[in-house]
Amino acid sequence: MTVSELEPMKGAFFDDRSLFEVAKAVVETTAAYSSFPSEDAVWNAYINWKGGADREYIQTIRRTRHSMFFYQLQYLYEFGKEVVESQFRDRFCFEAGRRFADILVKGNIYNVLQLALFSSQPFQDIVVDMIGSYIARYAGEKYLVSCEKTREEVVVSIKNLNQERIKSYFDEHGLEAGKCFQNSTHFIAGSIVAFMSLIVADFSVRRFSEEVTEADAVYRMPIREDDHFAYDWLIKNLIGYVTELEARRDVLAKDERLESDLIIHSAVMRRTWERIYRAARTNELVLLQGESGTGKSFLARKIHDLSPRSKGPFVEVGLTSDIGTDNMIQSNLFGHEKGAFTGATAQKSGLFSLADGGTILLDEIGDASPDLQAKLLRVIEKSTFKRLGGVDDIKVDVRIVTATNRDLEQMVKDGSFRQDLFYRLNVITVELPPLRERADDIPALATFLLNRSTGNLRGIAKRLGDGVAERLTAYPWPGNIRELDHALRHAVAMSDGEVISLADFPESITGSTVTHRNAPEKSATPVLDTAIINESALREVIRGTNPLTAGASHEPYCIPAHVEYARKVYMTALIHELGGDLGLIRHFWDRGSEKTLRTLIKSYGLSEVLKNARKKSQGKSQTDSC
Repeated sequence: MTVSELEPMKGAFFDDRSLFEVAKAVVETTAAYSSFPSEDAVWNAYINWKGGADREYIQTIRRTRHSMFFYQLQYLYEFGKEVVESQFRDRFCFEAGRRFADILVKGNIYNVLQLALFSSQPFQDIVVDMIGSYIARYAGEKYLVSCEKTREEVVVSIKNLNQERIKSYFDEHGLEAGKCFQNSTHFIAGSIVAFMSLIVADFSVRRFSEEVTEADAVYRMPIREDDHFAYDWLIKNLIGYVTELEARRDVLAKDERLESDLIIHSAVMRRTWERIYRAARTNELVLLQGESGTGKSFLARKIHDLSPRSKGPFVEVGLTSDIGTDNMIQSNLFGHEKGAFTGATAQKSGLFSLADGGTILLDEIGDASPDLQAKLLRVIEKSTFKRLGGVDDIKVDVRIVTATNRDLEQMVKDGSFRQDLFYRLNVITVELPPLRERADDIPALATFLLNRSTGNLRGIAKRLGDGVAERLTAYPWPGNIRELDHALRHAVAMSDGEVISLADFPESITGSTVTHRNAPEKSATPVLDTAIINESALREVIRGTNPLTAGASHEPYCIPAHVEYARKVYMTALIHELGGDLGLIRHFWDRGSEKTLRTLIKSYGLSEVLKNARKKSQGKSQTDSC
């Protein structure tokens, strides 16, 4: 077996296509050899250090864990060397490369094990092939890597693939090509040395030597013909690899079970579920916003089941005054002491105590009274509360998920919701789309709910008749999934045979004037300047421009991971072209309600652009009317 016979090796690229893992290794090294307390602190300091138009770009890279442009990585090297303790500066990039070797090994352990156990090649040939496969394969279009052997060593040479082109690239971004070459080659050298130290038995780092100029680098490694793999290390990692695969299989099996009763055929619901899935893995507060009947309670339970707290309790409590007085709600939440109020004849533990170690869902958080809001803020900030009528603090470890169908941001402006509480709750906000905006899910949802409704009918199967699914899909469903469920229950009860017809549904559905889900709410479908915002133009934005650096074009292969920037450019074009009319923008943007669009526009920092576009549009309308 040879390296070429194996599956393509996995791992991070040493070029523009996938540099986030390299950047992560650099950030880890910076945190280890500086006064910064954490990797987050390093990221924040780097963002402030870089400043300018790149701030938002770097924040998005950090948040999304996408690749970063090669010139940005070079700035990250320089920042690291500037802030680490002086004795580590000369070896900074080399040490960062050593940390990156762990990523290389983990991503390719299967191939390494196969070579160690089954290859018939001489050991030096295996090492030469592996280095060529790792480095030459991932050096991209920046560097040319070659590898050769003698009886006593393996020699790796690195040089610029196209020196003039590379120099022009770095000049464009205010960087010195020679210094960048040295940073990159020192990083690569650290990766190779650490990699060889792991897989080669008795590898001597002391004999490793380097000769680096501004355009060429030569690394000599003491690997002889009679050397061999570090089999003890490989076997240990094989055991760990198998254990990790088993754990991953168990997690995937659990996730499949949790997704089995989700209907997520539509693009908007798929994005919503992906956001919920990521949020569930953390311990952060989650705010679920959406109309009544969109499944907030159901998805809150999913968040708990996917979280590290899944073995703990899940407690749901409604805060609306419809279910009782404020005293009763607070008593349910926090408990009370004997005599705290009329009817409190004994001490009672509350739901926060019951949820200790798990998750609590505070439904209808927008209905919480001012007094309750203040007490909830204390629980969030200090993880303590007092029973009604009590004086002792009770400590709890509870993850809080909140849900509401109200606009909390507007309530803050109106003064009916505490601003400080809103900011604490608004850590991860998930907008649940109404059913009319995920109409692609309706046929499958209807089938699922129908099967659930007929489950207690002694095995009698029912199905939707011809044309029913189409009518259900076109109906706007103001009551969302809850209304669909009730409508199907009504139809099951009214139907005689196994086929459910339109006549079996409530008159509110069969007798209504059906409005197609994509019909415009405010005005007719606009005609756009296709030269500005059609798909071809958007593709050119993705392929050729960094939207945050005016006029800075990059190689086509640099851009695919930066879709968010293309989306921002596209949204900016829509806002200008359509005068900020959200009702029209929805026709060209696969998102949910206008409220969801506002949230997205705000996240892109385009609120002022929207405001100005509307002013300009109104001014034009007034001029036209004159």
